[in-house]
Amino acid sequence: DPSLAAQPVLHSELVAIVPLDHPRARQSSVKLAELRDSEWISIDAPDAGYRTFLLQLCRNAGFTPRFSRALATQAPALVGLVAAGMGVALVPRLLLPPTPLPIAVLATDCDPLEIHAVWHRDGTSPLLRNFVAILGELPR
Repeated sequence: DPSLAAQPVLHSELVAIVPLDHPRARQSSVKLAELRDSEWISIDAPDAGYRTFLLQLCRNAGFTPRFSRALATQAPALVGLVAAGMGVALVPRLLLPPTPLPIAVLATDCDPLEIHAVWHRDGTSPLLRNFVAILGELPR
């Protein structure tokens, strides 16, 4: 739509995180379909966006994920549940803490996560102008 403007805000590789005792833990990368027999940890959130996102990726890879009874309350909690051996998860690499963790982090065949800010080009709000100016300062 020509009336809209957009700018990338975030780009992150999607990685699989698995417990250290998982059969695929020694690999450096994995195809999503190779995790079809694993239990998946989801996020218990009212909007269910993560679960829907994960379902779609898994279905595109040819399977429906089997969800663990363990549920994270927010994305960073997924790491702790995986470390505790409760299942596997798919997360943007940027969510992983910088310190070493008792999990295996595997590159995947998933497309990277990309988030863009989108706004109407003809918007005249001072708030919108400030927002666009801040976006212009972000590293590309």
